[in-house]
Amino acid sequence: PDERITLIQRPGRTVAALRNMGLAEADGAFVTFLEPGDALMPTALSDLIAAARAGRFGASCGSWLVADANGAPDGPPMDPPEGSLGFAEIESVLALPATGAVVQRSLLDGKRFGANLATASHSDLWVRLCEDGVRWQVVPSVVATVRHDADRGGDAERDRLAEIRSVIERSFRRASARGWEVEVLEEASEAAIVRI
Repeated sequence: PDERITLIQRPGRTVAALRNMGLAEADGAFVTFLEPGDALMPTALSDLIAAARAGRFGASCGSWLVADANGAPDGPPMDPPEGSLGFAEIESVLALPATGAVVQRSLLDGKRFGANLATASHSDLWVRLCEDGVRWQVVPSVVATVRHDADRGGDAERDRLAEIRSVIERSFRRASARGWEVEVLEEASEAAIVRI
């Protein structure tokens, strides 16, 4: 086994709870999360860490391929906008999978994945980082293959979308409380909710 990898298994725990345990155990300069069924490209971590170090904010992401149940690509790569992503690009930040993103560990001090979120805990944390001024430096290459859940539909899809709406609404309430321009926030929030 690779000594750099620590496997944490706690049956019955939520994904968010397991991620929080992982954050507590992490001692490297950067962290990433690999979802079950997902895969990183061979140079993904070196590319993402180099981009995070080169950018001003210590976080990076790249394009990803959506894979079918057999792991085969199911269409063209999903590409975030070029440059960097921040709060103004909230829709792109919400779309970032947990796999395919790297964050400087020090940026996560005092932060946790939302344990009350079943499917959007990483989206919630990515948005909260953006609220603190973090921007995601985009790597101009495919860094991961992300398996999509073909069985998701009906109630499960409705629940997932409700969670994302909740993440957006809470984020805009926090931003408004910080004194950000209410009209701009309301317009951006409506646009983000309509597009999900």
